[in-house]
Amino acid sequence: MKLLYTIIATLVVLFIITFSLANTTEVPIRYYDFINVSVEAYLLIFISFGVGIILAGFMGIVERLRLARE
Repeated sequence: MKLLYTIIATLVVLFIITFSLANTTEVPIRYYDFINVSVEAYLLIFISFGVGIILAGFMGIVERLRLARE
């Protein structure tokens, strides 16, 4: 079973590396005059994915606390 987890983790890491190397185009992020930044496309996608995971985790925690009170 440990071998299967190692193989899956290796495949995920290889996917992340190849995805990052294929998406190095600069993407400008502008929000009126407050923010004017250029970020690589893969970094923008990974940050968005990470923020989504964190928000979903917080929502799960809130739901557990609500159910524990009932």
